[in-house]
Amino acid sequence: MPTAVQLLPAGSPRATLTFGAPVRTIPGARGPIAIFEAGQVVAYLLDHRRTRRLYVFRTVTATSSELVEIAGVHPGADLLILARHRATITRLSKVFGLLAITDRAVDSIPDDFWLRLAGVITRPRPFTRTTLAHILAQASPSPAPPRADPDHRGHDRPLHRLRAPHVEPHTE
Repeated sequence: MPTAVQLLPAGSPRATLTFGAPVRTIPGARGPIAIFEAGQVVAYLLDHRRTRRLYVFRTVTATSSELVEIAGVHPGADLLILARHRATITRLSKVFGLLAITDRAVDSIPDDFWLRLAGVITRPRPFTRTTLAHILAQASPSPAPPRADPDHRGHDRPLHRLRAPHVEPHTE
């Protein structure tokens, strides 16, 4: 099912695409309308007076009662991130710039990546490529090799040898 996104390039309110490649654009009464296929990740910036909102959402295959209604988007979408602060919007723009130069298709990144990103992107710490790489690695972990010993905890030494020398073992 295609998703239509109303674009308003000038005036107030202003609505633009920050990320996402529409399949086609058709003329509308208020401005162009971008059409997206199902499963695409789209970043849609609404700017009205002094209020800015960046909606990052995934277009859906079928309508559902769980979809979020976003102004200018029909039908509703699966909302991944809603940014309300200028710093968060700037950081998300940086994330999309970094994702564009990676070898990963943004549409194939699972939703848990966006949930983790939403938790990290709002923190006052600087957002770096390393942080993005770490979150991407968590989103699609590589399978760990099977262990021969199920009691092995990743240490080469047994746990009883890890005691500090000044601590006496408790014996009864």
